[in-house]
Amino acid sequence: MKQPLSECRKAFIARTKEARVKTGLSGKQMGQALGGMAQDTYKNFETIRELPHEHIAAFCLISGVTADWLFDMERERSETALPIQGRRGRSETQPVDRNQPAADRV
Repeated sequence: MKQPLSECRKAFIARTKEARVKTGLSGKQMGQALGGMAQDTYKNFETIRELPHEHIAAFCLISGVTADWLFDMERERSETALPIQGRRGRSETQPVDRNQPAADRV
């Protein structure tokens, strides 16, 4: 059971770096954007430790990714639909466009 958790951690750490690189920010710049953390502290989050939960929302906003993407949850949910409340109060289902920014989703 520890092996899958280890693989999840590796994926999370790799995605953290991937997202930061795509922003064009250096590790030092990202650390400063996340509250002024030192470059070496931030570097640990791309090599040996997960980004602390209190920084995940800010990291996602800065890097333009969703927490689902960061945690590799989109793959598991890509074929599912989110229930939404219909006009008459009954639950309806609509497919989710994962390519659309989260802020634009209804």
